[in-house]
Amino acid sequence: MMMRKWVLVLVFLWLGIAQVAQAQSDEFLERFSVQLTESNVLLNWTTRSGNTCFGIDILRSTDNINFEEVGRIPGICGSPGESQAFTFTDLAPVVNQTNYYKLYLGSVGLTSARAIEVVDAGQRGYIIKPHPVTDQSKLYFENETNENCVLTAYSVQGLPTFSQETRESYFLIDAEAHFPGLYFFTIQDGAGKRLVQGKVLVQRN
Repeated sequence: MMMRKWVLVLVFLWLGIAQVAQAQSDEFLERFSVQLTESNVLLNWTTRSGNTCFGIDILRSTDNINFEEVGRIPGICGSPGESQAFTFTDLAPVVNQTNYYKLYLGSVGLTSARAIEVVDAGQRGYIIKPHPVTDQSKLYFENETNENCVLTAYSVQGLPTFSQETRESYFLIDAEAHFPGLYFFTIQDGAGKRLVQGKVLVQRN
């Protein structure tokens, strides 16, 4: 019992130290953003004046837990007298998933993550993963300008069954919220222009 208490204390202590280190790393930067440029992800960040580090590692993850290095900027980073801007382009992000990015600033430590959805909708203009929908799936489509879009689903008889709105590049489809079967759908922009049409199969486990 005493051993378990010591383990819990050490875990909480480690978590506290990690949060402090991450806060310090975030304070090291004036800004840190990610954005899509066609099929690539562009990272922009600026170090605050008076801060320096040795080398910057760019890390990527699809679960915000396990990160791998996808790039490195060697040498001295930052400047004692002025802010310094950096960019990095990830030429091979993981498509149709959320990509999380962190910076490792040498001895300063890791920054918090920035997330972005990378969509490759293919020739049909949409993709559903996983499909058929047996639990929760995402219906991806192209929406680079984050416009408000509406998904409307119809039964095979042509009757509207449900609708959703989003400004993201995907809709979340929950199998538990719908009867099993085949649905047809359309995606329209805010002006009512049809962007995509297709079909989705819902199957419950």
